[in-house]
Amino acid sequence: MYRVGIVTFGEENLNDVQWPNEWQVGVIDTQEPLEKNTYDLLLFYEQSMEQIAKICEYILHTRKVTNALLWVWTTLESESTRKVYRSLGVDGVVTDQLTVEEWLLTLTNHLNRFKTKGTPREEELFVKAPAGEILLNGRNSTVKIGDQKAIRLTRLEYQVLDLLYRNAGQVVTYEEIWEEIWQQDGEESNLYRVSNIIFHLRSKIEQDIKQPKVIKTVRSRGYWLDRV
Repeated sequence: MYRVGIVTFGEENLNDVQWPNEWQVGVIDTQEPLEKNTYDLLLFYEQSMEQIAKICEYILHTRKVTNALLWVWTTLESESTRKVYRSLGVDGVVTDQLTVEEWLLTLTNHLNRFKTKGTPREEELFVKAPAGEILLNGRNSTVKIGDQKAIRLTRLEYQVLDLLYRNAGQVVTYEEIWEEIWQQDGEESNLYRVSNIIFHLRSKIEQDIKQPKVIKTVRSRGYWLDRV
């Protein structure tokens, strides 16, 4: 059984949606604090331009308290808005170009993979790098580099860094990152999404994002976690 929270900012009536039997669905009261790790999936329902700012704000808040999958269901056809959602770290955006049955199946497949892969490993992992000892903590999805304070990462950011850690000193290609983190069936690897998540990671862990010392770029191939 998957715990799914629906986030709306209007008077939308979703009672007619035939949710999958394995979903335990509840509507989230955005005025109340979100309990930590209560849901496996949060689905944001966007029906008007006026709701976009509120959804973005709540996504940022949500990332601080949960590692749940985050998806946006939008009835608007706006590529720029979808890119904004992606930049905030959502796992996907579904539109009315798909039937309800299609995107419900897509989300269920992602939940199955998420549960199979599991949440980030809870043990502490470390690797020595030129920037200092890198310590990953799967219990709270944080990374500590050298003498710096622990930095909280989103679920996707932690998964990418964990993948680079497991291949420290070796190149991890764009395609390998895509397949490991997103695994979108029938969809070609998306260089933008990979480079975007790396950009956000570097913004948090690199002292100088223009001259990264932790995550190195291998032009036209991918990235690697530097080590000594």
